[in-house]
Amino acid sequence: QKARKGCKIRLGSIGEVHVAIGQSEKRGKLEVRMFAGEPPEVPQNEEKETPELSKKEQNSPQLDFSLGAPGLSNDQTDIYPEIEGYKIIEQLGKGGMGTVWRSEQLSTRREVALKLMASPRFDSHKAQMRFEREVELTARLDHPNIASIYDSGLHRGMYYYAMELIEGVPLDKYVESKFMPQNKILALMQTVCQAVEHAHLRGVMHRDLKPSNIIVSQDGQPHIVDFGLARNFIEQDESLNISIEGDVAGTPAYMSPEQAAGRQEQIDTRTDVYSLGVILYRL
Repeated sequence: QKARKGCKIRLGSIGEVHVAIGQSEKRGKLEVRMFAGEPPEVPQNEEKETPELSKKEQNSPQLDFSLGAPGLSNDQTDIYPEIEGYKIIEQLGKGGMGTVWRSEQLSTRREVALKLMASPRFDSHKAQMRFEREVELTARLDHPNIASIYDSGLHRGMYYYAMELIEGVPLDKYVESKFMPQNKILALMQTVCQAVEHAHLRGVMHRDLKPSNIIVSQDGQPHIVDFGLARNFIEQDESLNISIEGDVAGTPAYMSPEQAAGRQEQIDTRTDVYSLGVILYRL
């Protein structure tokens, strides 16, 4: 049970890492991994570089942390996680709330974006509530320009959810690469605004709208992703207590003044509208 929740492991003067089963953390040239069962074999002829240890550390009990694993190079900072029912293909991105992986859902044979909660946050009740809320609120939305959620769960201590995989580029990169005139930018943003309106009408605020959270697919359609900071402003439930006074979450360059100041009681749908305005201005 302790291993599933995560353990703190001290690496001498290098510092501490926090890992749970199926996770890894890297400090300098050391990579710490937590396995259930036998660890993968490392080729015997593979040389391992380790940091120099002080005399005090040399005399202290040491744990053997292997470097490298089959199919992974030593400079990779993430080991591919194992989630029942999914085949992990590659990492797509990493953020404050978690890591997103390109995966195949084995039951449907379709590719999905699989999001796992960030490892240092597993012991944070607040982070777990945010993650669960993201799944709940996004699942309410059914719009062609909002990435859909297919599945969610808890596997070996790891919270995850599978959502629609949007193949494309961030909104600002798309506009720049296409040398889009103003009228086409306005048409693109109108579609984004309609998707945000769909969420607002169902009581969901995004609270982190920015170009990197709006992916334009190959057919030129924008899709809103990452509702990790979303909030329900209609139902008065415990989700309102997940953010507290002075707790600033979001991307500063696109925040409304009240959001940047941490005045949570003043945040409503106008916060998203403000962010849309900043995006349009920058485009």
